[in-house]
Amino acid sequence: MGVYATGCGGMDGSGPKGPQYIPEPSVSYQIAGKKGLLEKAPLTVGKTTYEQRDGHLFVNNKDYGPIKNGDQLVVDGSGKVTVSGETRDAK
Repeated sequence: MGVYATGCGGMDGSGPKGPQYIPEPSVSYQIAGKKGLLEKAPLTVGKTTYEQRDGHLFVNNKDYGPIKNGDQLVVDGSGKVTVSGETRDAK
């Protein structure tokens, strides 16, 4: 999923013209022995739902902070969420 951003250029006509596509980050995951890319649609494993929305990782609708292109999401058996080696807690 991505976002279309619109706007006008500067007063001198510089800057972007028309809508620009801003893609969501490409994030790989490893959860309960499954691997893949976390894409537009929510991913449900067991009773847990993972989703990227507005550049953030959401687990069961709780914000686990920003994610960026190339990040790796790992959720271990205890439910600990790690993004590219950094343990994350819900905000």
